[in-house]
Amino acid sequence: VWGVPERHRDEEIILDEVEATSCSREEKEKMGKILEYYCTARNTRYRPDCGWAELLSPLSSMNHGDMYATFYALLSKFVPRNCKTDGKPFHLFRLLLLYHDPELCTFLDTKKCSPDLYAQRWFRSLY
Repeated sequence: VWGVPERHRDEEIILDEVEATSCSREEKEKMGKILEYYCTARNTRYRPDCGWAELLSPLSSMNHGDMYATFYALLSKFVPRNCKTDGKPFHLFRLLLLYHDPELCTFLDTKKCSPDLYAQRWFRSLY
């Protein structure tokens, strides 16, 4: 049920992303299969900047079913959408920073360091 019938169109990209994690060989194989299955089931392309491999990495000790269910729940309920340059989550993050630490926000603004430059990976992977 977890196997994808033919080579997934993004298999090479997925394998490269999974290889960059610090998981064992067996865990990397499982992560690759789950990412391929997710992309096939959701009819979506895997993007190297999406952070899904980093999100799966701490879940790698789970069995396939639990790992996929947790990954799906995290993506659908907690990872913000539109995490691209000038996306809404970064605008909201900047407003929160401005409210809680105006000095830091002003400093970052003067250096032209917008939240999408330093917080994109945090938002995509929840870490």
